[in-house]
Amino acid sequence: MCHYFESETGRRSARRRQAPISSTVGTIARWMTADGAASGIFVRMRIGILDVGSQGAHLDVLCLRPGRPVRVLAVVKQPNRLAAALGADGTIAADGVERLVGSIRGVLRAGRRAGMRDVLAFGTSSIRDAPNRAEVTARIAESCGIELGFLPGKLDALLTYRGAREWAGPRVRSLFVADIGGGTLELAAGDARGARWAVSLPLGAGLLTRTRLPGDPPKLEHIERLRTQLARELAAVRAARSTPVPEDAVVLATSKTLAQLAALTGGRDSRGRPAITRRALRKHIPRLAGMRWAERARLDGISTGRAPQILAGALLAEAVMDEFGLSSLTICPWALREGIALTYRLPLDAAHGDRAARTALEDKPVAHLVDALGALRVPLGRG
Repeated sequence: MCHYFESETGRRSARRRQAPISSTVGTIARWMTADGAASGIFVRMRIGILDVGSQGAHLDVLCLRPGRPVRVLAVVKQPNRLAAALGADGTIAADGVERLVGSIRGVLRAGRRAGMRDVLAFGTSSIRDAPNRAEVTARIAESCGIELGFLPGKLDALLTYRGAREWAGPRVRSLFVADIGGGTLELAAGDARGARWAVSLPLGAGLLTRTRLPGDPPKLEHIERLRTQLARELAAVRAARSTPVPEDAVVLATSKTLAQLAALTGGRDSRGRPAITRRALRKHIPRLAGMRWAERARLDGISTGRAPQILAGALLAEAVMDEFGLSSLTICPWALREGIALTYRLPLDAAHGDRAARTALEDKPVAHLVDALGALRVPLGRG
């Protein structure tokens, strides 16, 4: 396993090279250089990555340095219980909007105290796909002083794969990554060079709970209908891919829902890391199905916020393993935010002579990811 946020290219010469780089790359490199030494030979940048989802606001304050591991300066989390404020159509209720605003305001204050000067701020699908998204983002801008951005689902999947790939290490020959969020399911597969394919589907655990599993607890007929739906939709994804997941592939799961299922089932992979096995999951699904939300929240490893959606998450994990022929999912602690940090720092490495970073940025999909991340950047006032 790599060191925490270790640059994929390692430490290389800091000599400046004059070869042109894209305008977006150059812009980001100038942002970074402006925060560093006047010579430009060694720079650093304090940047925040703010991820606002259906459970809370999560802010990582990082120090980016060319050719060096990303340094984590602060991690700030504040719950918002947004999932409880989502209507059947995804509309965010007024009380949920205010909790959302309060969580963002709180983590930004802490970030400023940690020296954060800029932030990449984005909302997950629970906000991105809400019918009243425009009103919600306007309220956030008015109260918090930032414009909350959004990433398209496929880019979310690619960046999550990037973070998981770094955690898996450079020797991985084949990698499959699954991430179950509140509103979407992200799947990606590839190797150490990158993802061969990536998809984002509107099959998040929270969304499925609201729309497909009414009742507390839900009826058996609703559970079986959901199983049928998941099998059908994942079969279509599988059929569209020309290559199967190899038997020797490293299979990783990156979300909190999956991590809590691993804690509940007590699974471990061959290296002793937390994992979900298909056999153990199938034993626990009937138990979860018969429990009310409050009872699930008392189970080991299950949080109050995710108790309502943990059954949908379990059914979705089971369906993914069934369709792609997987016996287990190893929990990976690195995901979207780590992928964002590692991708966003590429222009800094490239501007300071890193050939591998420059080569990566010549790849159009990678350059597109850098463009998308640059669009999320918000300079912070004093607040």
